[in-house]
Amino acid sequence: LAALAAAGGVEAVDLGIVRDAPGQLRGALLDAVARCDVVVTSGGVSMGEADLLKPLLAEVGTVHFGRLCMKPGKPTTFATVPRGPGPGAGRCLVFALPGNPVSCLVTKALLVDPALRCLQGAPADRCTYPRITARVTSQLALDPERPEFHRAVVTYDPAAREHVAQSTGRQISSRLLSMASANALL
Repeated sequence: LAALAAAGGVEAVDLGIVRDAPGQLRGALLDAVARCDVVVTSGGVSMGEADLLKPLLAEVGTVHFGRLCMKPGKPTTFATVPRGPGPGAGRCLVFALPGNPVSCLVTKALLVDPALRCLQGAPADRCTYPRITARVTSQLALDPERPEFHRAVVTYDPAAREHVAQSTGRQISSRLLSMASANALL
């Protein structure tokens, strides 16, 4: 995440890996909030007993959403946390992304990147990734319950004068290979 943020022109601060221990997590989160304008985490927001970040965010700040109706990325959480006491202290944005690698990268692309571009002063129409129309080369098995962001490789076919999208294969959220060659989300 830090390398991707830096590649996007953001000054990234790697605050390390924090154990799933309430005291350590609280200290690390409050330290990050004091030092950074935006905090992006991965892991700790699902439904397991060691997923402590979401309740901690609710305790120290305001959770604006704690689940998304999308695949991958359902447990993504967004919160604001006060940077200090009093109304003039300001708030830090916290994007708590899922720990599965693909879920983390997809939600970063769809939520974090546009927010960071807007905070950097980009015009609204430049904050999100471009959208194009492409012909899909094969049938996609999509989740019937949730919108699904399918990883794909999009190329341009000059003979047909159209963009063509080909799936990167199995789309499970722990399969990082589905992201390795992808240049698009369908």
